[in-house]
Amino acid sequence: MVLAQPGPDRIEAAQLIAWLLKDLGWVLVVPFISLPAAAFAILSSTYILYHSFRTDRSSTSVLLVAELLWLLGNSAWMLSEMLWDLTPDDLPWSFAPVIQGSNKALYDKGVLFTLALFRLGLFVILVAFVVLCIRQCYLSDAHQRSCYVFGLVSEKTYSRSFVALWIAKDMFWVLEDYRMALAMGVLALCVVFDSARRFRAKDPPDTHSAYLMVVEMLWILGNIIWMSEFIPLKMIHPVLRMVSVGLFVFGLFMVKRITVTRKEGLQKMRVLLSDPSSSTCCDKQ
Repeated sequence: MVLAQPGPDRIEAAQLIAWLLKDLGWVLVVPFISLPAAAFAILSSTYILYHSFRTDRSSTSVLLVAELLWLLGNSAWMLSEMLWDLTPDDLPWSFAPVIQGSNKALYDKGVLFTLALFRLGLFVILVAFVVLCIRQCYLSDAHQRSCYVFGLVSEKTYSRSFVALWIAKDMFWVLEDYRMALAMGVLALCVVFDSARRFRAKDPPDTHSAYLMVVEMLWILGNIIWMSEFIPLKMIHPVLRMVSVGLFVFGLFMVKRITVTRKEGLQKMRVLLSDPSSSTCCDKQ
């Protein structure tokens, strides 16, 4: 018996759910939600990277490598907080630190490991970008170049390129440089918005990818609000933390609805392909 492998679209939706759950548990400081979600997010990112190397081997694969490095660094940062940092006073519960008693030395080591992974991810993207620019300079076919976004990358790669700005945002967040982190977060939001617009403008429109981009925008916006409550406001406005939670939860419901709608559409298409006369009957009625 051979088990059917899940399609890349389904895995990407599951990965996005894991991102939302990870940050939902993190912002609420509930390790029983955030840690399993982070583990699943790492597994799904590894699977997507493996599938990309087998089928594509394009610049998207390089971004997926950087995305996995970001996720490992982000998870290491979160794990350090859950194990050795204290729960904020504005929350009515206290599930952290998981290991009783805070330990700043171990937390700082976790932060250094996080920064090392973030910098490695940015270095990978920088090298790939330089190679890509050199390759495109030797591309003489104007028609082929016009198919790329800004004459450099495909739409699929462009939709993933926000990860470079997102790694930079998290790196500046760790360093508590709010202005740079906010600038990187807003730029990442703009790239995802533009990607959603491009997917909608395609002929025929790729509505599934466009709606997933909208969910990513909710996730990014929730993180920006959370970061604003954490760094400049010093966690004195817990209502902003709840706003982030609301955006993450809304994103989870959207992913579920998008997945169900896509599944129903595929089932209808299979029915029409297997029995074309059914559509004719409907048209006559």
